[in-house]
Amino acid sequence: MHASRKTALIMGLCALGLIPVPAWAQPDDEVREAAQEAAAAIADRPGVEHTVRREVRLGLGYLDNDSVRLGRFTGVNEEGWFLDMGFLLQGQDAQNSESARYWRLEGRNLGLDSRSLRLDAGDQGRYSSFFYYREIPNTLYRNLGTPYRGSGSGNLRLPEDGGREVADAFLTERTLGTSRQGLGAGGRVNLDTRWRASTAVHHERKDGTIIRGVNNNHFWTQERSSLVPVPVDYETTRFEADVTYDGDELQGRLGYQLSVFSQRDGRSLDVPDATRPDWSGAGDAVGTVSLEPDNQFHQVTGSLGYSFSDTGRVGADVALGRMTQDERFVEDVAGLPGSLNGRINTTLVNLRTSGRPHPRVNLRAGYRYDDRDNRTNAYEYELDNRVVATRPVSYTQNRYHLDASYRVQDRTHLNLGVVRDERERTFSDRKDTDETAYRIGVRSRALPRTSLNVELGYAEQRGSQYERETGPEELRQYYLADRDRRTASAYASFHVTDRIQVTPRVQWIDDDYTRSELGLQQAERQVWAVDLSWVPTDRITTYGFYAYERTEARQAGREALAFADPRNWRSDRDDESVTLGVGGEYDLRPDRFTVGAEVLHVETSGRLRTLVEGGGGGVYPSLDSRLTQFSLYGDYRVNENLDFRLRYMVERYREKDWGVDGVGVTGVGNLILLDQDSPDYTTHLIAGALRYRF
Repeated sequence: MHASRKTALIMGLCALGLIPVPAWAQPDDEVREAAQEAAAAIADRPGVEHTVRREVRLGLGYLDNDSVRLGRFTGVNEEGWFLDMGFLLQGQDAQNSESARYWRLEGRNLGLDSRSLRLDAGDQGRYSSFFYYREIPNTLYRNLGTPYRGSGSGNLRLPEDGGREVADAFLTERTLGTSRQGLGAGGRVNLDTRWRASTAVHHERKDGTIIRGVNNNHFWTQERSSLVPVPVDYETTRFEADVTYDGDELQGRLGYQLSVFSQRDGRSLDVPDATRPDWSGAGDAVGTVSLEPDNQFHQVTGSLGYSFSDTGRVGADVALGRMTQDERFVEDVAGLPGSLNGRINTTLVNLRTSGRPHPRVNLRAGYRYDDRDNRTNAYEYELDNRVVATRPVSYTQNRYHLDASYRVQDRTHLNLGVVRDERERTFSDRKDTDETAYRIGVRSRALPRTSLNVELGYAEQRGSQYERETGPEELRQYYLADRDRRTASAYASFHVTDRIQVTPRVQWIDDDYTRSELGLQQAERQVWAVDLSWVPTDRITTYGFYAYERTEARQAGREALAFADPRNWRSDRDDESVTLGVGGEYDLRPDRFTVGAEVLHVETSGRLRTLVEGGGGGVYPSLDSRLTQFSLYGDYRVNENLDFRLRYMVERYREKDWGVDGVGVTGVGNLILLDQDSPDYTTHLIAGALRYRF
């Protein structure tokens, strides 16, 4: 573990009062000694009988092949052996004692890149506190080819003897990804039987390398852009505090949140232009890429709830926020100030009420006001003989809803609902949009061993006159366009016997944008799924699941040609996915020896067909992915103190993506891409773990 992370861990334990400030003598043993001292400090407090539970876990595994998907967020994705360790120390006062103090210290995945450590301590009914440290890896690409040198650093460069036409001869392979390290501490105290206060601080650092598209200040019609590996190294700190009141009829909360984002290593990155034919002068043709700017967010929140009868209640939530960003621009541009001086004020109000005016009728109503007031100035400036204008977007939402439920019979309810959503935007092709949605449904348990829920819905969105500033004038953005939506869903649960349960569900959504001459015109989504559980004996449990999802969409557009009249085109997209799985568990010896297995299969496909006015277009190759996974495990309890688990898993994963397979770095126009192929692998994993309690 990095020295700074060990220091932060130990200081967190000190801040909670669990260990004294240590003398930094043996750096390699600091974390272990700190954990031991924390456990001993709590367990040795005099005056109360205290029980302590101890547990250690040790695991060893082997992965026979590199994997992109398997272990992406755990760190187990490279061929070879891996070691996993963990522990649990837990103590609490005896149940018959006057005190109810407790503590729990747990470490997980300590041998992996996804390690974590968490400490909880407190006195039930009086106070509680926590401290944690965790790491989360994320592998994005493996064996990726790029002509850039110094990937992941702030010093990108290109080989002097290279050029765009021979870029494939100057590739280096990189594995790209990110890592998050999080640290946090906080606690809660009960001031009396009704009042309590809490506070917490969370700090997270993210570092690594990601891919970003850069056009090196070329105008977009020149199609001269590059995919560039850029570094990630930033921090986010969050602070939160609140006071809560819990009365018999009245409840309330007042809170404050602060979020601070900051870059650790510079505000920008200089990127050489890889689209140039000759890279010998690439260092003189550098484009500056701005990284995410430092910013802050403050928010004050409050909520109230009041029960005015056994069945009636009203409530309100209010949140007032302020976002600021005043980082200097990475370049000086005529017409722009030195900094954006960005400021956005946010206001959120939720009002709600519920009641039962009649023994058979339940009513719920609510109102939501959401306002994003962008106080940032709008600027116009000239860049490469083009006038560019900034668009500080603001919006206001007013949303009303009313829901009613009527009990037709003892176990059957009729549900009705209506929602009105009104939105107003600035710097938008359409200033106002209004949507009204209706729904009707039936929920019943009238039949023995059966529950059923059916719902139908209809929504209509309309708005003000379109005022597009750029062509084509007929283009409609889908979230602003006139839309008619029809929905239907059904869910059921059948207990066929005491040991068999079947749960089917169906969902259908149809969006009609036929008033849009250009843009999204139609979208339909279907979901068919069923879950099955079967317990043939008291020692055998099995399950299965199946889901089919299909999305169809039609879109129309216009092709802008430099030396010919524009041509209209139409595309039809069809996406499908199938998920199937079965598994089970068998207690060979109850409370001693258990074995289990699972098979999972997932297939996805995407097809696209285009038609161009005057001829052209065609059917694109299908985008496919297929995952098959089989796992087998066994748990054996050697004695009361020792458990052993053995697991085997094989994963077969394959993708087909015509956008990257065989394209290479220079396979598309004037673009510099990444040299990659879709993943296609089979990997086997075997792992065993011992758990010892004492």
